Amino acid sequence: VQVVAYAILPSETVIANSADFSTEQCFSHKVSLEFSPTSAVPGEETIMQVTTQPESLCGVSAVDQSVLIKEPGKTLDADKIFQLLPVKKISYIPYDVQDDVECLHVRPRRYVMPYRHGGGTADAYTVFQNVGMKMATNMVIREPSCLKYKGREYYQGHHGYGVGLRYNSVPTIARMEVMTARGSAGAAAAPYMPSPDKSPIETVRTFFPETWIWDLVEVGESGTKDVSLTVPDTITTWETEAFCLSPQGFGLAPRKNITVFQPFFLELSLPYSIIRGEHFELKATTFNYLTSCIMVTVTPTPS
Repeated sequence: VQVVAYAILPSETVIANSADFSTEQCFSHKVSLEFSPTSAVPGEETIMQVTTQPESLCGVSAVDQSVLIKEPGKTLDADKIFQLLPVKKISYIPYDVQDDVECLHVRPRRYVMPYRHGGGTADAYTVFQNVGMKMATNMVIREPSCLKYKGREYYQGHHGYGVGLRYNSVPTIARMEVMTARGSAGAAAAPYMPSPDKSPIETVRTFFPETWIWDLVEVGESGTKDVSLTVPDTITTWETEAFCLSPQGFGLAPRKNITVFQPFFLELSLPYSIIRGEHFELKATTFNYLTSCIMVTVTPTPS
């Protein structure tokens, strides 16, 4: 946020200053997403509740967290949305709308500026220009860049005023900007050199999905929508993402997780190969992540 403060003194001198303040990037359209229960076992039924403005259309997704760890930075957040705005901060006035400044006629024993120059303080005109504001006033808000004294013109430089020549074309700074822009355009027109081809690494997954939810949810007049879902068989953490559109604008929900875990299961250790008639030892390992101890009996069935 850019804030400008200015004051007009009794001497008709205008003083001004500006400051930038960082604010939290948020949306007026509030969206939330919850799971009940927040943790489940594979194949269990769960309820996903979306809360938003009435008559909203929401996009909801749930992706395996391991996929997002391998490819970070591909999630949607408020920073990416605000980066899409065409104007985020204005710090200049286009040259073609700036006012021409005539040389100020001065007399002996008279101060040129409405205040003594020093300390690096910018005049009011510069303060307004740095936030993209153009002022229309008859007050003295701009420090003159040219003085006319006894028929001679003096132009302001880094070390004060000195005799110089009047601009007959675009100022040097503007010409430098034009040349820089042309140079950039020439660089952009250089032939494109493709990078060496890299064969993509593909991970074959035959049964367990990497994306569980990828759907649109319509929310009615109540502003709440319950969706019944079946948890996949993957033992993982699913990371959800939801955004909604309504007449009130765009809304983004905080990210929520639902953990899928099997607290008790049996794992068989099988040999990589056997032949007919061979006797081998079959190892069965039980994993218990319950909060209490239980008695387990493992009995193989005839085969």
